[in-house]
Amino acid sequence: MAPVELQALLDDPGVVVHLLLVDQQPAGFVEIDGRNRDEIEIKYFGLFPAFIGRGLGKYFLNAIAHRVWQQGPQRLWLHTCDLDHTAALPNYLQAGFEIFDEKSVDKVVP
Repeated sequence: MAPVELQALLDDPGVVVHLLLVDQQPAGFVEIDGRNRDEIEIKYFGLFPAFIGRGLGKYFLNAIAHRVWQQGPQRLWLHTCDLDHTAALPNYLQAGFEIFDEKSVDKVVP
């Protein structure tokens, strides 16, 4: 994404980025796209490698989902892919997310 596009996204009041801090160190982040109030989307969610395996993902995801559901959407979306950590999908399912659709897409990731 070009810097101008990124800045426009970050300046949009419907898009929120939360940073998870552990002892004042960035441990993870989430980008929430709430521009459609009825269908809010967790665009990106993840932990930085040094913080994986500590149970923080479960805590962070549950806290974020709770906060989003308080806004009253009809649906909360969260997308995943095979580039995610192997614990991601089980964590999402345990947090109450359900598989809605599955697609195979070949994509080159630099």
